[in-house]
Amino acid sequence: MTNIIIYKNQNVYTGFKSEGHADFNSSGEYDIVCAAISILTQGLYFSLVENCNIDENEIHAIQEDGFLEIKLDYNKSNNIKIQSNFEFMITGLKLLEAQYSNHINLEVMEVQRW
Repeated sequence: MTNIIIYKNQNVYTGFKSEGHADFNSSGEYDIVCAAISILTQGLYFSLVENCNIDENEIHAIQEDGFLEIKLDYNKSNNIKIQSNFEFMITGLKLLEAQYSNHINLEVMEVQRW
Protein backbone atom coordinates (compact mmCIF):
# COMPACT_ATOMS: atom_id res chain seq x y z
CA MET A 1 0.00 0.00 0.00
CA THR A 2 1.13 3.53 -0.71
CA ASN A 3 0.68 5.93 2.19
CA ILE A 4 0.60 9.61 1.33
CA ILE A 5 0.69 12.39 3.89
CA ILE A 6 -0.07 15.90 2.68
CA TYR A 7 1.61 18.60 4.76
CA LYS A 8 -0.52 21.62 5.53
CA ASN A 9 0.00 24.70 7.71
CA GLN A 10 -2.97 26.97 8.38
CA ASN A 11 -4.77 26.05 5.12
CA VAL A 12 -1.57 26.28 3.07
CA TYR A 13 -0.21 23.08 1.50
CA THR A 14 3.54 22.96 2.00
CA GLY A 15 4.51 19.47 0.83
CA PHE A 16 3.84 15.76 1.02
CA LYS A 17 5.40 12.37 1.67
CA SER A 18 4.54 9.32 -0.45
CA GLU A 19 5.82 5.99 0.81
CA GLY A 20 5.40 2.39 -0.24
CA HIS A 21 4.22 0.51 -3.30
CA ALA A 22 0.55 0.21 -4.23
CA ASP A 23 0.87 -3.55 -4.90
CA PHE A 24 -2.10 -3.43 -7.27
CA ASN A 25 -0.39 -5.92 -9.57
CA SER A 26 2.07 -8.76 -9.01
CA SER A 27 5.71 -7.86 -8.42
CA GLY A 28 7.46 -7.16 -11.69
CA GLU A 29 4.19 -6.46 -13.51
CA TYR A 30 3.00 -3.01 -14.55
CA ASP A 31 1.14 -1.39 -11.66
CA ILE A 32 -1.37 1.22 -12.85
CA VAL A 33 -2.05 2.56 -9.35
CA CYS A 34 1.63 3.07 -8.61
CA ALA A 35 2.08 4.70 -12.02
CA ALA A 36 -0.84 7.07 -11.42
CA ILE A 37 0.52 8.07 -8.01
CA SER A 38 3.95 8.68 -9.53
CA ILE A 39 2.56 10.85 -12.31
CA LEU A 40 0.61 13.02 -9.87
CA THR A 41 3.36 13.41 -7.26
CA GLN A 42 6.28 13.83 -9.65
CA GLY A 43 4.10 16.04 -11.82
CA LEU A 44 3.70 18.42 -8.89
CA TYR A 45 7.47 18.71 -8.49
CA PHE A 46 8.06 19.49 -12.16
CA SER A 47 5.11 21.86 -12.31
CA LEU A 48 6.50 23.81 -9.35
CA VAL A 49 9.80 24.18 -11.20
CA GLU A 50 8.52 24.73 -14.73
CA ASN A 51 5.20 26.53 -14.22
CA CYS A 52 5.58 28.25 -10.85
CA ASN A 53 9.22 29.31 -11.30
CA ILE A 54 10.40 27.70 -8.07
CA ASP A 55 14.13 27.11 -8.13
CA GLU A 56 14.96 23.43 -7.56
CA ASN A 57 17.25 24.52 -4.71
CA GLU A 58 14.19 25.91 -2.91
CA ILE A 59 12.45 22.53 -2.92
CA HIS A 60 13.47 20.05 -0.25
CA ALA A 61 13.07 16.77 -2.12
CA ILE A 62 14.04 13.21 -1.27
CA GLN A 63 13.40 10.49 -3.82
CA GLU A 64 14.15 6.80 -3.40
CA ASP A 65 12.51 3.59 -4.55
CA GLY A 66 8.92 3.77 -3.31
CA PHE A 67 9.51 7.08 -1.53
CA LEU A 68 9.11 10.74 -2.46
CA GLU A 69 9.01 13.67 -0.06
CA ILE A 70 8.70 17.29 -1.12
CA LYS A 71 8.66 20.29 1.21
CA LEU A 72 8.43 23.98 0.43
CA ASP A 73 8.97 26.90 2.74
CA TYR A 74 5.62 28.30 3.94
CA ASN A 75 6.36 31.74 2.50
CA LYS A 76 7.07 30.18 -0.90
CA SER A 77 3.98 27.94 -0.74
CA ASN A 78 1.53 30.68 0.21
CA ASN A 79 0.79 31.53 -3.42
CA ILE A 80 -2.42 30.83 -5.36
CA LYS A 81 -0.64 29.22 -8.33
CA ILE A 82 1.33 26.85 -6.09
CA GLN A 83 -1.75 26.00 -4.03
CA SER A 84 -3.68 25.25 -7.24
CA ASN A 85 -0.97 22.79 -8.24
CA PHE A 86 -1.20 21.08 -4.85
CA GLU A 87 -5.02 20.96 -5.10
CA PHE A 88 -4.79 19.37 -8.55
CA MET A 89 -2.49 16.64 -7.22
CA ILE A 90 -4.65 16.07 -4.14
CA THR A 91 -7.84 15.80 -6.21
CA GLY A 92 -6.23 13.13 -8.36
CA LEU A 93 -4.98 11.24 -5.31
CA LYS A 94 -8.45 11.38 -3.71
CA LEU A 95 -9.97 9.92 -6.86
CA LEU A 96 -7.42 7.10 -6.81
CA GLU A 97 -8.07 6.46 -3.13
CA ALA A 98 -11.83 6.25 -3.75
CA GLN A 99 -11.31 3.72 -6.53
CA TYR A 100 -8.37 1.73 -5.07
CA SER A 101 -8.70 2.09 -1.30
CA ASN A 102 -6.83 -1.18 -0.67
CA HIS A 103 -3.77 0.26 -2.41
CA ILE A 104 -3.57 3.93 -1.44
CA ASN A 105 -4.13 5.78 1.83
CA LEU A 106 -4.24 9.57 1.84
CA GLU A 107 -4.22 11.84 4.87
CA VAL A 108 -3.57 15.47 5.66
CA MET A 109 -1.26 16.45 8.51
CA GLU A 110 -1.06 19.87 10.11
CA VAL A 111 2.62 20.80 10.38
CA GLN A 112 4.75 23.65 11.65
CA ARG A 113 6.28 26.07 9.18
CA TRP A 114 9.68 25.10 7.83
